[in-house]
Amino acid sequence: CIHDEKGHIYILNNQAQSILNINTDEIKQSSIKQISSPLMNMSDLDLIWNDVLQGKPRVFDWTISQLHTQKEIYVQISLNRISWNGKNLLVAVIRDFSERIEFEQELIKAKESAEESKKNLQFKNDEYESLNEELRQTNEELMYAKEKAEESDKLKSVFLQNMSHEIRTPMNAIVGFSEFLNDVELSDEKRKSYTSIIINSTHQLLS
Repeated sequence: CIHDEKGHIYILNNQAQSILNINTDEIKQSSIKQISSPLMNMSDLDLIWNDVLQGKPRVFDWTISQLHTQKEIYVQISLNRISWNGKNLLVAVIRDFSERIEFEQELIKAKESAEESKKNLQFKNDEYESLNEELRQTNEELMYAKEKAEESDKLKSVFLQNMSHEIRTPMNAIVGFSEFLNDVELSDEKRKSYTSIIINSTHQLLS
């Protein structure tokens, strides 16, 4: 892309026309500033332009907007001054780096996404560790409760055995001596003795 000293486009080769989306009739009506993205600092461009006019070649990254689509294209520009027919012209070799920039942006997004995933995984891992600790404590509590329940069950069994023994002994006496009272030939002295045993066993049973 060849410009005059003021930045007006003088000549574009076919590849540059394709990149900038400019047809042949529009070339001389355009300038470097017209095709620059509004996001670019034109003061920076003025400084670069002046350096090149003074014979200092510059290579810089820039963003241009296609004339009709306004699509932004990321480019690297190598800018040099040449003299031709007594005029100073500036030759810009434009390299389209859009795909590279888009790839780099995708890499940045992928990295950010990976970091976010890592944070989420770490958060989930912390949650799982906390849950595991809660489950461990709950398991210990359940084991303790199970041991207590087994101990209680053993105590209950012992208690029932003791109660059975304590109840059966006086009950046997009551049942046995009550049957003896049915004997018609039983003497009054034995009847009183058996009755006393029955009464004492009853009191023992109630106690």
